[in-house]
Amino acid sequence: MRRIYSLQFLAALAVCASLCLLVAADKDSKDDSDKKEAKSDKDAIQGTWKCVKMQRDGKEEAEDQVKEHALTVKFDGEAITYQHDREGQVEKKHGTFKLDTEKKPKRITVTPKDDPNQDKPLVGIYDLKGDTLKVAHRHGDDADTLPEDFKGGDGIVIMTLERQKDGDKDKDDKAEKK
Repeated sequence: MRRIYSLQFLAALAVCASLCLLVAADKDSKDDSDKKEAKSDKDAIQGTWKCVKMQRDGKEEAEDQVKEHALTVKFDGEAITYQHDREGQVEKKHGTFKLDTEKKPKRITVTPKDDPNQDKPLVGIYDLKGDTLKVAHRHGDDADTLPEDFKGGDGIVIMTLERQKDGDKDKDDKAEKK
């Protein structure tokens, strides 16, 4: 009788061990998929992006004004370069960026490298779908405060950027050299 209980106990123990291994394997595969998603966003965002639409303080900027400013953002590894035309002068700012895909909405933190006017990181939210990147952030004194969504409003900038193709990038590089 004791032997039957021992065999039943061993069988139950084997089932429990198998279940534990399955749960652990599922957790590992979920962790791997989360890492792949984070890596894929970091990989997918690489390259040069051109602003095609902008909203500031809840007001849509005119299309010709957006084109005139020629705002581009380049992601290269962990580096970010922001470039725009301000009154005929090309202005470039450099820094680093970090993505947080764990949060909803996903977050981006930009740490300026050479901007004396910006002494704290700029935090925002982003939505990356194919060749379209949407970023919302606060500006001014609240630049380190995260917007809740992409609805906009006072103190919030929302940019819609499109990935530049290699041919478009070459045109911009030639225009910059002139």
